[in-house]
Amino acid sequence: MAAKEVHGPGRPGLASAVRQRPASAVRQRPVSAVRQRPVSAVRQRSASAVRQRPVSAVRQRPVSAVRQRPVSAVRRRPAIVAAGVVLGLLAFAADAVDGPTGHVMIALVSSGLAWGSAAVLAGRAAPDRRSAMTGATVLLASATLVYYLLILVVSRRWSGGSPEGWYGLRSVAIMTAAWLSVSVVAGPSLGLLGHLTRTARLPLAALPAGAACGALSGQGWLKATAAPPWLIFTYDGPDAPMVRAFQAAKLIEVLLPLALLAWLATAHCLWRAWPLLLTATSLTAAASALAWHLLYTTANHLA
Repeated sequence: MAAKEVHGPGRPGLASAVRQRPASAVRQRPVSAVRQRPVSAVRQRSASAVRQRPVSAVRQRPVSAVRQRPVSAVRRRPAIVAAGVVLGLLAFAADAVDGPTGHVMIALVSSGLAWGSAAVLAGRAAPDRRSAMTGATVLLASATLVYYLLILVVSRRWSGGSPEGWYGLRSVAIMTAAWLSVSVVAGPSLGLLGHLTRTARLPLAALPAGAACGALSGQGWLKATAAPPWLIFTYDGPDAPMVRAFQAAKLIEVLLPLALLAWLATAHCLWRAWPLLLTATSLTAAASALAWHLLYTTANHLA
């Protein structure tokens, strides 16, 4: 009986200890840990993340971007327009030069080569693609308007010496519209090619450089097919000075784009990709010559 009394009351005491201690441990400690620590962490971190980081990102970065980019674009616009005005004045002055010198002057400042080269260089100096395309277009359009405005007001070649030369006035209007259309189409293309020549990585930079210079040489190659420019060294006759000047102008329109190509290749280390450079130049030169042929044919029919 004594053994039963010892073992009997002892077991319920152990059971109560087992039942009470784990319950207090489970109920008190995890509850305080769950309620206090994560709540403070969630409230503080999320508040700091929402209040501090996006505010600095929104207020600082876009403001600097908006304030800086338009300033460079605004500064470029007067320079582009001024370059177009100068190009139009030079083209108009070259038309007034007679004799052999006049042919050479026209090839240098009043040809598709001269104006296209100016568009490529304007695009090369632009800070981004959009500025390159718009700048080259504005340059060509400004030069076109100044050139034909001077013909209309100053020289009055359209009148043919009579005050009722409406046919000549119509011809000036048609040619102005035609060359403005060419400026809108060729300006963005040449400006973008000039910009990519400077910003694209090798070997891809060789493609826009070759395409630009090939397009500029197309007019010269078209004229060279009609009369080979090497006749400058072989022709001998009573009108030799005039013929030689005419052939020299054709030779300039072929060699000057190649000189520009050599300069771009040297300045941007494009000789490493010379197969791409020569391929792009050859293909675009052929396409440009065909385009000039179609343009001359259309202009003659309209005029």
